[in-house]
Amino acid sequence: MNYVSKMLGAPDISVTLARAAARRVYGHSNRTNPRAVPTSHRYRVEEVPPALPRALFDTHFAPLTERLPSVTYEMQRYLRRAASLRLAELISGGTWRQCATALAIPENSARQTLNVLGRAFAPDSLWPIFENVVDHIAQELDESDARVDYVKRRRLMAQWHLPADHHYAMCQDLRKLRTLREQSNPSPIEVLVWSAVTEAEYLHSPILRALRLSAEGGGRSLTLSIHRLVRPTSPVGGSLRLRPTD
Repeated sequence: MNYVSKMLGAPDISVTLARAAARRVYGHSNRTNPRAVPTSHRYRVEEVPPALPRALFDTHFAPLTERLPSVTYEMQRYLRRAASLRLAELISGGTWRQCATALAIPENSARQTLNVLGRAFAPDSLWPIFENVVDHIAQELDESDARVDYVKRRRLMAQWHLPADHHYAMCQDLRKLRTLREQSNPSPIEVLVWSAVTEAEYLHSPILRALRLSAEGGGRSLTLSIHRLVRPTSPVGGSLRLRPTD
């Protein structure tokens, strides 16, 4: 493995060779990714969402998900995060941990993504399929005239809070969500709006991050409330209306 890591770090290694060796190094959190030479893509790292939007995932990922034994909610979350990390890698040539910083994704989340997908992809050597899928998404981004600066969005939303009257108006016919607002401060809806606007995972929201870093080490009850809203076993009412936004 040391030899492979040194080989992949060589400045004159071809992209073809790097991809051929990818199965042996992807999934090891203490190894760098196969070197990706920055390409001539038109999109910028700032225009890569922290979590691949579900519409793009549903459109492009069938060639990969059809090869996996099961695609749970959690696996979809890892795949969407990995796609964004790979899109950033194609532009910067950096490791996924370096790309995570640019996308405001915790480094340990990038490391965990590599480990999880490494185990899932290794038996059938699926990394090249994953890379081909993301290449198609990169091409679609290149051709889009409506790219978004997600760094700017995150900056604008960093201190945003949902006014109480706006929350009540949004939940006028959704009693359960009104009750959650009365019981929770901050509101679960506030976190979900941030997630929808920034195309980022709600777990990485500034609100939850601040709660986790607080002296009380809070955030668990709010996280569970959001989790129940977006992943109900039998979604009804407000949960059914919220679920497609996740």
